[in-house]
Order: sequence, then C-alpha cells, then structure tokens
Amino acid sequence: MKSRFGPDYSSPKGYTVWLGESGYAHSFGGDSWSLAEKVGEPDPPVLLAKFDLSDGRLSSLSDIGLRELPLVSRIYSNAWLYRQDFRLLKVGNVFEVLSRYAGPVELLEGEERFQTPIPEKSIRLKKMGSLEYPVDEFTYETGCEMFLGSSCFFRLLGPPLWLQEPEDLMCIGCQHKMNYLAGIGYELYKEPEGFFENRPFFIGETALYFFICKRCLIQSVISQPS
Repeated sequence: MKSRFGPDYSSPKGYTVWLGESGYAHSFGGDSWSLAEKVGEPDPPVLLAKFDLSDGRLSSLSDIGLRELPLVSRIYSNAWLYRQDFRLLKVGNVFEVLSRYAGPVELLEGEERFQTPIPEKSIRLKKMGSLEYPVDEFTYETGCEMFLGSSCFFRLLGPPLWLQEPEDLMCIGCQHKMNYLAGIGYELYKEPEGFFENRPFFIGETALYFFICKRCLIQSVISQPS
C-alpha cells in the first residue's frame, strides 16, 4: 500500500495558483475551451482554468502539442464524484466527453449553481514552499490544512496531496499510466480569495485531481473526499 507522504513526494516541483496578473495567459474560468457536442448533457463540464504553455515553468507539458492546457470538470451536479474522461482536440479549443457516470445525478440549482461560464479572471503561479510538499506526516497535515478550507486550495504540478489512498490512473485509450496535472480542494465560506464573486470555490468536502495522457491527449478527473 502506498503512503500519502514520504521522501518521494519532494518532487517534481509544483506551484500554487492565485489570482493576479502573471505576464502569461493563465486564467480561471472563461469560455475559451468548450464542449464539442452538448447533446444529452444536463450538467455539461466546464472550463475551470487554462494555463499558457509558453510559460517556461510548465516545460514538462510542452510536449503535449497544445499551446495551452485546459482543466475541465463537471461542477453542476454530483457527477464529479465519479471518474470523468475527456479528449482535448488540437483544433478549435474544444473537448469531447469520453466517459461519465451512467447512473442518476443530482443537479445543483439556484444559489448552489455557479454562473455559466465561470467569469474569467487572470491567475498567477507561486512556487510551492517546503511545507507544501508532503515528505513526512507533519508536512502532509500542514499541506492538507492549506489545501482544504484555505486560499491555497489550487495546486498545479508537483506531487499530489492525496486525501485518501494514492491512485495511479491508467488511460482509457492506450492503457498507459497517466501524468498527474493538478489538484483543487476548496475554500472556506468566510474566507474566499475572490475566484468567484461573494462566494468560495466549494463543490463539496472533497478534492478534484486532474491527469493527462500525453500520447492520447485524454484528460481524466477523479475525486477524493476529505
């Protein structure tokens, strides 16, 4: 059984995501990427963020053949509880749904539902500090406190901060191991950073984890409850 912390979690280097100008076209929300076909999608996946791959700090992703990397997920129902798989297309900034939970889903309504599309805001990257790498039990617990209920809830690259058992995702296309991309936890209701107006980023007491298969350009998303 894999541990959620240890010396192996000291790399690769990663970043936390904050509001603000960066000199690159990194953004939270927006509509620059969209679903190719919306037929039969009561809770269509949305663009949560995109990252400009001309940023040298993201050189590990320069071989995927895209100018920018979108992060896509469902947030308008509880379908995010289950694995999601999307194919990123190189032309047109669109993505296709490859798999989704086939059972009944509970749609969010009224004030629970975020605006569609999410209003776009500029974001910047900040290099993770030593306490954000879960190399031992102390840094793991400290990292979780920042990841859940904090303004430091959005982690790009670096090691995953698992809330439950560590998971290796295999691509549904080629069956090879996927590369970890990002983790998104949640903010406290009383202390939102401003990604949304007058409300925190909170879809539940959970974290979303994003992966990519570079050869298939398939992005997969899973969740773990806190």
